[in-house]
Amino acid sequence: MAALGHYKGLGTILGIRVRGFFAWWFRRTYYLMVMPRWAQRIRIVADWTIALFFRPDISKVDLGRQQVARMREVGPPGERKSA
Repeated sequence: MAALGHYKGLGTILGIRVRGFFAWWFRRTYYLMVMPRWAQRIRIVADWTIALFFRPDISKVDLGRQQVARMREVGPPGERKSA
């Protein structure tokens, strides 16, 4: 089973290939049922319900600039700075 986002999924259930909303819904239902405690299940359902009303949070973490700055301070790996 795989969720493709936007209420779409695909997978095989008892040898039958399924796609679309039903596959997405079945995957989420199965995921929910394998959670060990009811408290976790309720939190997950609450989170999913809240997510229906808000757009996904999209952000980008650019570590490239930090690594370049650190390399300038420290130098390449294995190189020792003279004191």
